[in-house]
Amino acid sequence: MFYFTRRESVKTGSFEGALSSVFLIVKSERQRLWKICRVIN
Repeated sequence: MFYFTRRESVKTGSFEGALSSVFLIVKSERQRLWKICRVIN
């Protein structure tokens, strides 16, 4: 999925595409960290 979004942003060559892919990665990472924190607590 990440590879697909990265390829799409490169294909379009738009700053918005790259920004949206980075946002998706950060969002998923934040969810994963939140789940880990919940398990610890």
